[in-house]
Amino acid sequence: MSKLTISITVGCIILLSIVAPSILREPSANSYNQNQYQHEYYPDGNHYFGQMREGLRHGQGTFTLYDGATYSGAFENDEADGFGILIWSEKDYYEGSFTNSQFHGYGKSVSSDGEVYEGFWQEGQKSGHGKMKWSTGLIYEGFWLAGRPHGFGIMTDVSGEELKGSWVDGCLAHIGGKICTP
Repeated sequence: MSKLTISITVGCIILLSIVAPSILREPSANSYNQNQYQHEYYPDGNHYFGQMREGLRHGQGTFTLYDGATYSGAFENDEADGFGILIWSEKDYYEGSFTNSQFHGYGKSVSSDGEVYEGFWQEGQKSGHGKMKWSTGLIYEGFWLAGRPHGFGIMTDVSGEELKGSWVDGCLAHIGGKICTP
């Protein structure tokens, strides 16, 4: 499993933890004011500053986890929903669309080891057209399904040599054998 996959998995886990603290929430007396900016502090050390509606994160806000990971962006009914930025370390982040606290729509993910993916996501996985650059310099641009190259795409190695074709579950069959993405 690549470091980007691990980082994205960690990012999704972080997003899932945005929802869990709401169960433990001890709302302040004024947290029910419609669309007011509020500070909410949770027993687990997480905190939120932003708009609230009926006691839920709703509108623009920033949710900070006890470990320093931060999501800033749109919330709807306590879920990251709309455009936002999730930063889980100094050089690991995702910037783009969220639906139900998952990467969904167009976005860019960058990992500290230099891996970058920019393109479409569906329910937390790369899906649709996108471009991935691995830390090795290998680049794939094309279609993705369930987090793997799938459909027409072009793999370019560090020397500039291209392999074009129809990928299935991250692999391309060609004359010299089968090539799979990292």
